[in-house]
Amino acid sequence: TNIAWAYSVANLPRQDLFNKGYVSALASNEKVFSGEQLAQLHQWQLWQQELESGIELQGPLQAKCRNAFTSRGYSESKLQNDVVGELKAAGLDLDEEVLLGSGYRIDALVKVGDGRRVAVEVDGPSHFIDRRPTGSTILKH
Repeated sequence: TNIAWAYSVANLPRQDLFNKGYVSALASNEKVFSGEQLAQLHQWQLWQQELESGIELQGPLQAKCRNAFTSRGYSESKLQNDVVGELKAAGLDLDEEVLLGSGYRIDALVKVGDGRRVAVEVDGPSHFIDRRPTGSTILKH
């Protein structure tokens, strides 16, 4: 699963590697995957959907992967709390840590006057290594 996740981060589609045979092998080994591996497979599945590859994890495994991904804890950084605090101080109406259909969370979803909503994502230093986004940050954006 780590290799599939790495290909997702690098955005290197490989239909010769990630095909129906790969998905079948994943399904037959589903019980040996850790929560972290299942979460990585969820991110890989999202990437496959973005590519419109037609490659889908089988229903039960797909649900298990999404559940592992969405049930992971999240933490709010001081920077995130400061930004959200300033948005609230400016009188903006917002929801925090909004769970999206993809399984990702948005730091804040600001409601603007005309009914639209604007997502705010605060990426502080922990989202970068040597000024480059981490793999997880790349996949989220």
